[in-house]
Amino acid sequence: MPAHCRLRNGGGHMEEAMHGLIYLIGLIVVILAILSFFGLR
Repeated sequence: MPAHCRLRNGGGHMEEAMHGLIYLIGLIVVILAILSFFGLR
């Protein structure tokens, strides 16, 4: 996201934390899917 949009939004740190949280949840979901795939075989 461009810097001027982040400054106008005012919630830069909160937005970065949200993106980090979504990335972390996505990573956990992928790992669980892979583990369950190998568990089924």
